[in-house]
Amino acid sequence: MSDKSINFTFLEDHSDISQTYPSDAVIFQQNTVAREVFIVREGLVKQVRTEVNGAETIVGLRSEGALIGAVSLLTEKPHSFAAICVSKCVMLRLPAPAFLRVLQGNSHYARLLCHGLACEIIEQLTRFSELACLPARLRLEYFLRDNIESEELNMIAGRAHLRLPLKECDIAQVISVTPVHLSRLMSHIEKEGVVTRCKSGLMVDFSRLARRAP
Repeated sequence: MSDKSINFTFLEDHSDISQTYPSDAVIFQQNTVAREVFIVREGLVKQVRTEVNGAETIVGLRSEGALIGAVSLLTEKPHSFAAICVSKCVMLRLPAPAFLRVLQGNSHYARLLCHGLACEIIEQLTRFSELACLPARLRLEYFLRDNIESEELNMIAGRAHLRLPLKECDIAQVISVTPVHLSRLMSHIEKEGVVTRCKSGLMVDFSRLARRAP
């Protein structure tokens, strides 16, 4: 699934608390109480859920314009995942009282929030369906296509230079395979000429990546 962030930048004018986090910084932990929401100004955040057996998985990626923590705050339930910076991130913080005042005082903003959260629900349902029903090779191709499209990369003779946003172990979590199987998949598509590894990422033959059904 794309994990492309829904844009919540309409809330930026209501926050004057900006904070920079280094790579691997934890924005909040799973099962903690939501006291504020965060708007991603720069960088990439992964949403990581840990199950009772200690197994972890990445349930979402959020980039510029994303709103993090709103669902837990609105439902008055603890965070169902941890939010961790993949790269250096600049975040705007909006304390719970201020966030709720914005929604209560502006019906247009409330509708925008509902629309954004509904889009995220659709995104998650599609992602879970793909994990359950599609082969790993197809999930990898979708991941590559989504990142090329989200970055709006320029094509040179049908190929795009893609800097992978995640470590390979994280990509394996996103598409729900082991790192060993991901390495095997990458080798296969490299032999077929779909991707070519280079020092700064991948050269990807975009035209040969699978497309999602509408």
